[in-house]
Amino acid sequence: MPCWPETNTNSYSLGGEPVSGYGFGVGFDYKAASNIALIFDIAFHTWRYQVAEKGSRSTSMWVFEQTDYSSYYTGTFDRDAYFFMDATVMRFGVRYFFPVNEKLEPWVAIAYGMAAWKGDFMTEDKSKTYGGDNSNGFGVSYMVGVDVHTSVTISFFIEGGSPVAKPIEVEDLFYSGWSWKSTAGEHAMLPYRFGISISM
Repeated sequence: MPCWPETNTNSYSLGGEPVSGYGFGVGFDYKAASNIALIFDIAFHTWRYQVAEKGSRSTSMWVFEQTDYSSYYTGTFDRDAYFFMDATVMRFGVRYFFPVNEKLEPWVAIAYGMAAWKGDFMTEDKSKTYGGDNSNGFGVSYMVGVDVHTSVTISFFIEGGSPVAKPIEVEDLFYSGWSWKSTAGEHAMLPYRFGISISM
Protein backbone atom coordinates (compact mmCIF):
# COMPACT_ATOMS: atom_id res chain seq x y z
CA MET A 1 0.00 0.00 0.00
CA PRO A 2 1.19 3.56 -0.61
CA CYS A 3 0.68 4.61 3.02
CA TRP A 4 -0.86 3.69 6.36
CA PRO A 5 -2.14 5.49 9.49
CA GLU A 6 0.59 7.33 11.40
CA THR A 7 -0.33 5.36 14.53
CA ASN A 8 1.08 2.22 12.82
CA THR A 9 4.39 3.00 11.14
CA ASN A 10 6.33 -0.23 11.73
CA SER A 11 5.01 -2.56 9.08
CA TYR A 12 3.15 -2.71 5.78
CA SER A 13 0.83 -5.27 7.34
CA LEU A 14 -0.39 -2.87 10.03
CA GLY A 15 -3.32 -0.59 9.28
CA GLY A 16 -5.86 1.12 11.46
CA GLU A 17 -7.76 -2.18 11.35
CA PRO A 18 -6.82 -5.77 10.41
CA VAL A 19 -7.11 -6.54 6.71
CA SER A 20 -10.49 -8.18 6.20
CA GLY A 21 -12.54 -9.63 3.36
CA TYR A 22 -14.98 -12.28 2.21
CA GLY A 23 -16.14 -14.09 -0.91
CA PHE A 24 -18.97 -16.20 -2.27
CA GLY A 25 -19.61 -18.09 -5.49
CA VAL A 26 -20.66 -21.26 -7.26
CA GLY A 27 -18.63 -24.19 -8.55
CA PHE A 28 -18.89 -27.39 -10.54
CA ASP A 29 -17.05 -30.71 -10.21
CA TYR A 30 -16.75 -33.48 -12.78
CA LYS A 31 -15.32 -36.78 -11.52
CA ALA A 32 -13.03 -37.93 -14.27
CA ALA A 33 -11.98 -40.95 -12.15
CA SER A 34 -12.81 -42.35 -8.73
CA ASN A 35 -10.17 -40.16 -7.03
CA ILE A 36 -9.91 -37.25 -9.48
CA ALA A 37 -12.34 -34.44 -10.26
CA LEU A 38 -12.07 -31.52 -12.67
CA ILE A 39 -13.28 -28.31 -11.07
CA PHE A 40 -14.54 -24.92 -12.22
CA ASP A 41 -15.74 -22.07 -10.06
CA ILE A 42 -16.69 -18.43 -10.37
CA ALA A 43 -16.78 -16.17 -7.35
CA PHE A 44 -16.82 -12.60 -6.13
CA HIS A 45 -14.24 -11.54 -3.55
CA THR A 46 -13.70 -8.27 -1.72
CA TRP A 47 -11.17 -7.11 0.86
CA ARG A 48 -10.02 -3.82 2.35
CA TYR A 49 -6.96 -2.28 3.98
CA GLN A 50 -7.11 0.93 6.03
CA VAL A 51 -4.75 3.65 4.79
CA ALA A 52 -5.91 6.57 6.98
CA GLU A 53 -7.86 7.23 10.16
CA LYS A 54 -10.28 10.09 10.74
CA GLY A 55 -8.60 13.01 12.47
CA SER A 56 -5.13 11.64 11.81
CA ARG A 57 -2.44 11.63 9.14
CA SER A 58 -1.06 8.88 6.92
CA THR A 59 2.63 8.15 6.41
CA SER A 60 5.13 6.23 4.27
CA MET A 61 8.25 6.59 2.14
CA TRP A 62 5.90 7.12 -0.81
CA VAL A 63 4.45 10.20 0.93
CA PHE A 64 8.02 11.43 1.49
CA GLU A 65 8.69 11.12 -2.25
CA GLN A 66 5.45 12.84 -3.25
CA THR A 67 6.20 15.83 -0.99
CA ASP A 68 9.63 16.26 -2.65
CA TYR A 69 11.27 14.73 0.43
CA SER A 70 9.93 17.43 2.77
CA SER A 71 7.54 15.35 4.92
CA TYR A 72 6.64 11.76 5.69
CA TYR A 73 3.05 12.76 6.50
CA THR A 74 -0.06 13.66 4.57
CA GLY A 75 -2.52 16.23 5.81
CA THR A 76 -5.17 15.22 8.35
CA PHE A 77 -7.99 13.07 6.96
CA ASP A 78 -11.54 14.10 7.80
CA ARG A 79 -12.77 10.52 7.36
CA ASP A 80 -11.43 6.96 7.56
CA ALA A 81 -9.97 5.89 4.21
CA TYR A 82 -9.44 2.39 2.83
CA PHE A 83 -8.09 0.58 -0.18
CA PHE A 84 -10.86 -1.71 -1.47
CA MET A 85 -10.10 -4.62 -3.80
CA ASP A 86 -13.10 -6.16 -5.56
CA ALA A 87 -12.64 -9.08 -7.94
CA THR A 88 -14.69 -11.52 -9.97
CA VAL A 89 -12.63 -14.70 -10.29
CA MET A 90 -12.95 -17.70 -12.61
CA ARG A 91 -10.79 -20.77 -11.95
CA PHE A 92 -10.18 -24.17 -13.55
CA GLY A 93 -8.39 -26.96 -11.75
CA VAL A 94 -8.26 -30.50 -10.47
CA ARG A 95 -9.05 -32.15 -7.11
CA TYR A 96 -7.53 -35.39 -5.83
CA PHE A 97 -9.45 -37.35 -3.18
CA PHE A 98 -8.20 -39.61 -0.37
CA PRO A 99 -11.36 -41.55 0.61
CA VAL A 100 -11.51 -42.55 4.27
CA ASN A 101 -14.99 -44.05 4.30
CA GLU A 102 -18.43 -43.35 2.87
CA LYS A 103 -18.77 -40.21 4.98
CA LEU A 104 -15.34 -38.56 4.76
CA GLU A 105 -13.16 -37.66 1.76
CA PRO A 106 -10.11 -35.49 2.39
CA TRP A 107 -8.75 -33.83 -0.76
CA VAL A 108 -6.16 -31.50 -2.23
CA ALA A 109 -6.61 -29.28 -5.28
CA ILE A 110 -4.84 -26.83 -7.54
CA ALA A 111 -6.49 -24.30 -9.84
CA TYR A 112 -5.47 -21.57 -12.26
CA GLY A 113 -7.65 -18.53 -12.54
CA MET A 114 -8.31 -15.11 -13.97
CA ALA A 115 -9.64 -12.17 -11.98
CA ALA A 116 -11.34 -9.05 -13.27
CA TRP A 117 -10.30 -6.68 -10.46
CA LYS A 118 -11.04 -3.14 -9.37
CA GLY A 119 -8.98 -1.38 -6.70
CA ASP A 120 -10.17 1.90 -5.18
CA PHE A 121 -9.05 4.24 -2.42
CA MET A 122 -12.30 5.40 -0.80
CA THR A 123 -13.98 6.47 2.40
CA GLU A 124 -15.50 3.68 4.47
CA ASP A 125 -19.02 4.33 3.16
CA LYS A 126 -17.62 4.61 -0.40
CA SER A 127 -19.19 8.04 -0.84
CA LYS A 128 -15.84 9.63 -1.76
CA THR A 129 -13.06 8.26 -3.92
CA TYR A 130 -9.40 9.29 -3.95
CA GLY A 131 -8.54 7.31 -7.09
CA GLY A 132 -8.42 3.77 -8.40
CA ASP A 133 -7.52 1.34 -11.17
CA ASN A 134 -8.90 -1.83 -12.77
CA SER A 135 -7.73 -4.59 -15.09
CA ASN A 136 -7.32 -8.39 -15.22
CA GLY A 137 -4.92 -10.63 -13.33
CA PHE A 138 -3.90 -14.29 -13.34
CA GLY A 139 -2.56 -16.73 -10.78
CA VAL A 140 -2.56 -20.14 -9.12
CA SER A 141 -4.57 -21.20 -6.05
CA TYR A 142 -3.92 -24.18 -3.78
CA MET A 143 -6.59 -25.88 -1.69
CA VAL A 144 -6.88 -28.58 0.94
CA GLY A 145 -10.13 -29.73 2.48
CA VAL A 146 -12.45 -32.50 3.50
CA ASP A 147 -15.88 -33.48 2.14
CA VAL A 148 -18.46 -34.67 4.66
CA HIS A 149 -21.20 -36.67 2.95
CA THR A 150 -24.66 -36.52 4.51
CA SER A 151 -27.92 -35.85 2.64
CA VAL A 152 -25.81 -33.15 1.01
CA THR A 153 -22.02 -32.81 0.80
CA ILE A 154 -20.45 -30.18 3.03
CA SER A 155 -16.85 -29.22 2.29
CA PHE A 156 -14.54 -27.49 4.76
CA PHE A 157 -11.41 -26.11 3.12
CA ILE A 158 -8.41 -23.81 3.30
CA GLU A 159 -7.06 -21.95 0.25
CA GLY A 160 -3.81 -20.18 -0.51
CA GLY A 161 -2.67 -18.15 -3.48
CA SER A 162 -4.65 -15.91 -5.78
CA PRO A 163 -4.70 -14.19 -9.16
CA VAL A 164 -2.59 -11.04 -8.85
CA ALA A 165 -3.73 -7.51 -9.66
CA LYS A 166 -0.73 -5.78 -11.26
CA PRO A 167 0.41 -3.27 -12.02
CA ILE A 168 -1.84 -0.94 -10.05
CA GLU A 169 -1.52 2.69 -11.14
CA VAL A 170 -3.38 5.61 -9.57
CA GLU A 171 -2.95 9.24 -10.62
CA ASP A 172 -3.77 12.18 -8.32
CA LEU A 173 -4.02 9.89 -5.31
CA PHE A 174 -5.22 11.98 -2.33
CA TYR A 175 -3.72 15.16 -3.85
CA SER A 176 -3.33 16.59 -7.35
CA GLY A 177 -0.05 15.45 -8.89
CA TRP A 178 0.51 12.55 -6.50
CA SER A 179 0.84 9.23 -8.34
CA TRP A 180 1.28 5.68 -7.05
CA LYS A 181 2.27 2.58 -8.98
CA SER A 182 2.59 -0.93 -7.60
CA THR A 183 4.49 -3.17 -10.02
CA ALA A 184 4.41 -6.08 -7.55
CA GLY A 185 0.64 -5.72 -7.33
CA GLU A 186 -1.79 -7.08 -4.77
CA HIS A 187 -3.71 -10.33 -4.43
CA ALA A 188 -7.11 -10.08 -6.07
CA MET A 189 -8.32 -12.34 -3.26
CA LEU A 190 -6.87 -12.43 0.23
CA PRO A 191 -4.04 -14.98 -0.07
CA TYR A 192 -5.18 -17.14 2.87
CA ARG A 193 -8.83 -18.12 3.03
CA PHE A 194 -11.11 -20.46 5.00
CA GLY A 195 -14.32 -21.64 3.40
CA ILE A 196 -17.39 -23.85 3.54
CA SER A 197 -19.32 -25.11 0.52
CA ILE A 198 -22.50 -27.12 0.16
CA SER A 199 -23.13 -29.33 -2.86
CA MET A 200 -26.02 -31.47 -4.01
